[in-house]
Amino acid sequence: MLSNKSVTTPALTLKPSRYLAIYLIAMHSLALSVVFFPLLIPVAVRFIIAAAILYSALYTWQRKEQVTALRAPAEDGLWHLQTRHAQDEQASLGEYFVTTWLIALRFKTPAKKNYSVLVLPDSGAGDEIRRMRVYLRQLKLGE
Repeated sequence: MLSNKSVTTPALTLKPSRYLAIYLIAMHSLALSVVFFPLLIPVAVRFIIAAAILYSALYTWQRKEQVTALRAPAEDGLWHLQTRHAQDEQASLGEYFVTTWLIALRFKTPAKKNYSVLVLPDSGAGDEIRRMRVYLRQLKLGE
């Protein structure tokens, strides 16, 4: 918990990130293009690798951006998350990473469900993202 009581608990409404979508498409496309580059790999093995890459792309696309809104804890220490399916979850914050262009948060619910949240510059309102970044940096200093 933060020792400074003047800091309000930030809330963040997330929207789909174009940066994340472009990154996922580019990385999986690059991996597919390398598989079909003229190498000494049998065609059957190439198709198996390509199928694994496509499965990875579909799985990653379905798992991205599961959380649409989050609010930092006020008193109980549990964050309030709203999932893509409009379910409200309470979760504790595990590991997190904060930079000027990325916030990565890892949450764990009491029901043992894990949520990973990536906040990129186009994931929400700039002011909300800035407040969340400041809150998390102060949280790290308070540990």
